[in-house]
Amino acid sequence: KKSFDVGNTKIYFLNDPYNYSYKSFSSNNKSGVIKIVFGRTSFLFVGDCEHPAEYFLASNFGNMLESDVLKVGHHGSSTGSSEAFLNFVSPDISLVSAGIKNKFNHPAESVIRSLNNINSKIYRTDHSGAVLLQSDGKEIIQVNWK
Repeated sequence: KKSFDVGNTKIYFLNDPYNYSYKSFSSNNKSGVIKIVFGRTSFLFVGDCEHPAEYFLASNFGNMLESDVLKVGHHGSSTGSSEAFLNFVSPDISLVSAGIKNKFNHPAESVIRSLNNINSKIYRTDHSGAVLLQSDGKEIIQVNWK
């Protein structure tokens, strides 16, 4: 993992392009994975990661994946957000970025059910438009951008 500091913020890049498994991944599974820790709050962005990349992340980073906020992978597709991965991350808040009435029917009902099972508060761009979350390093709030 590579990381750098910006003030009171630490940014981690959780990709390993030199790992044999990583090299064989599809383009979705090679998505940039970034964890941002600001004070006592943390955010995990997993791009379009699907189950193989989730397994890779869990195997290589384990408890480091635990985050307050998860930007749900691959628009909430059923090809990602496995229950095992969600249990590693254990997000208080999950953000699903999906278009209104998209042709892929994202997010998948199974993903929403899995997020509900771990008691994660779900924000969906297909329901509310843009979602703006703000941290002061102690707590995370949703900002009404409208």
